[in-house]
Amino acid sequence: MKKHLRIYICILTIFSFMYLGCEEKVEILKFSSTESGKITTRGITECSECPNLDDCCCNIIYTGSIEVLLKICGTTDGDAVACQADIEGCETIDGLSHSQFSLSSGDRIELFCMSMVRGFYIESLTGSTVNLTLTCQAESLGPQTLIVSIPAYSRKYFQTDGECIVEECGH
Repeated sequence: MKKHLRIYICILTIFSFMYLGCEEKVEILKFSSTESGKITTRGITECSECPNLDDCCCNIIYTGSIEVLLKICGTTDGDAVACQADIEGCETIDGLSHSQFSLSSGDRIELFCMSMVRGFYIESLTGSTVNLTLTCQAESLGPQTLIVSIPAYSRKYFQTDGECIVEECGH
C-alpha cells in the first residue's frame, strides 16, 4: 500500500511541475508580446516567404544615417491593408501596403514582394530627403538596381516588368 502511495505522490508531483512550467511560459509570452503596448509588423525576412512563386523579391536599402519613416503600397506581402493608386505612365498599383515602418543606420533593409508587371510606390513620411537603393531582383547575382532619392513627405512611383526589372514611372 505504501509503495502505491509513493508512486501516486511522485506522479502528482511530476504533473504539478509540468503544469507550473507551462503556466510560466504562457506568462512570459503574454508579457513579452504586450510589454511595449504595440506590436509592429514587418515584411518578409527571406525571399522564400513571398506568397506567390512568381513574385519579384524586392528590397530597399537605406543609405542615410538618421531614422526615416516609409510606406510601400502595391505589394503582395503587406500587412493586409489594401492600397491602390492610379498614376498615368505606371502599371496598375493595387495590392497590399507595408504600413509605416522605420529604417535607420542600424536597420537599413526592407524586403517586400511584388507581382511581375505591376506598379508600386514608396512614400516618405519623413521631413527630409530619403536616399535608397532599390531592386526587385534581390535573389539574383548582380541584380539591376536603382538609386532613389525621395523628397520629404512625397512619393516615388515604380513598376516591375516580366523579369523583375524595376523602373521609375509616372514622372
